[in-house]
Amino acid sequence: MASTVPLSKPLLTHSGEVSELILRELTAADIVAVKQSPFKVTVLPDKTTVVEQRYDVLMTLGSRLSGVDDLVLGKLSAPDFHKLTNAVIEEWNANSGE
Repeated sequence: MASTVPLSKPLLTHSGEVSELILRELTAADIVAVKQSPFKVTVLPDKTTVVEQRYDVLMTLGSRLSGVDDLVLGKLSAPDFHKLTNAVIEEWNANSGE
């Protein structure tokens, strides 16, 4: 499921200025390329489960899905980065096979 991430502040890319990132659908090649889940799940001794987001993996997936270099995406504002990571997580979850 492709999605569009509107940006609150335009981003200067190699192709020019963009005000939104268009993410293509996640593929098997993307999952294999990142070699890990964007989540780290830890079960504590008291059986509590802790789920952490791996922002480095989310950045790599965001770059692959948008076609924008991760060094360029590093210039996103924090709110725009969170919008991007949320869109990537939605795409990951939509394709988790559950």
